[in-house]
Amino acid sequence: MKLIILLITTLFYLQNLSACECNNPNVALEYLSAKYVFKGKVISKEYSEDKLTYSVILEVLEHYKEGEEPKNLHYKLPVNDGSSCGWEIGLGQTWLIFSTVRNGRDVFSQLCSNSRFLKRPDIEIKRISENWDQFDIDDYIFSDLDGHWTFFTPAYPEKNIDSLIQKYYTKDYSQIEKAPSYRWNRAHILVDIDRKGKVKQVAVYEGSSEQIRYKPDSIFRAQKYHKVKQTRDLLVFEKDMLRAVKKIRSYTPVKIENTEITVPYRQVMQFEKSNDTIYSHYSR
Repeated sequence: MKLIILLITTLFYLQNLSACECNNPNVALEYLSAKYVFKGKVISKEYSEDKLTYSVILEVLEHYKEGEEPKNLHYKLPVNDGSSCGWEIGLGQTWLIFSTVRNGRDVFSQLCSNSRFLKRPDIEIKRISENWDQFDIDDYIFSDLDGHWTFFTPAYPEKNIDSLIQKYYTKDYSQIEKAPSYRWNRAHILVDIDRKGKVKQVAVYEGSSEQIRYKPDSIFRAQKYHKVKQTRDLLVFEKDMLRAVKKIRSYTPVKIENTEITVPYRQVMQFEKSNDTIYSHYSR
C-alpha cells in the first residue's frame, strides 16, 4: 500500500502549505533549543558585493537566557528577494532574537521562528526567562502544532503500520455500521510517546481541537500532559485501527531539529478505508 505522508495541522486536509505559512514554534521550546535569546539593536549593516547577502552586527541590550553573554553578535543574512517569504533586518531596529548554530555559525530567521522586530516591550519572553527554573519538559506534550514541519524530527514506529492493518483491507465495514460513509470509513488516532519514544497512550481522536491544540499554561504557553477521554462508543473501523496501532509500543524519539533535545510528543494518524485498501496518513 502506498504510504501518503502528510503534514498534520489542525485539519488533516489542510495541505500544500508554503514555507511562509508555517506556524511559529512554541516559544519555550525555541528558548530551550536556542544558543542565545536576546534583545538587540542593529548597529551595523553591510551588503556583499553581489548584493545577495548582507552582514549585521547587533548590540545586545538584554540577554534572556543564562550562559555566555556577548556584547555584540554578528550575522550573515540573505537579502530580501521581494518574494512573499522575503524579510530583512534594518539598521537601527531593535529585535528579539532566538539564535541557534548551523554549520558552525550563529544564525537566526524571522521565518518560522519567534525572532521578530520589537515594536513594544516583550513581556512573554521576560516571563519565560524569569520562571525558567520551573520548566520541566516532561510535564508537557507537544505536536506539529507547536512548530513548523521542520522543527521536529519524525517519529518512526518500530513496526510497519501498513502490515498491521493489512488484514482489515477486505473487511466490509459498510455492512457492519449503520452510519454515513464519511463516518464508518475513517479513523483518527492519537499516539502519545515519551522522550525515549515509549508509548504512553493510544486513543481515538474525536476532531476536537482541545485534544491536540490546547489551553496552554499561562507562563510557557504549552499544553500540560493529559489523558484523552473517549466520550462515545467507537465504530468498528475505529476499534480495528486502534487495536492495530496499539501493537506498536515504541517510536524513534522525537527531537528538536538540529539538536539532541528530545520532547514528549503527540503523534496524529488518520486511516481511510477505500474499496479493498486502507490508506494511512500521518505526519512524516
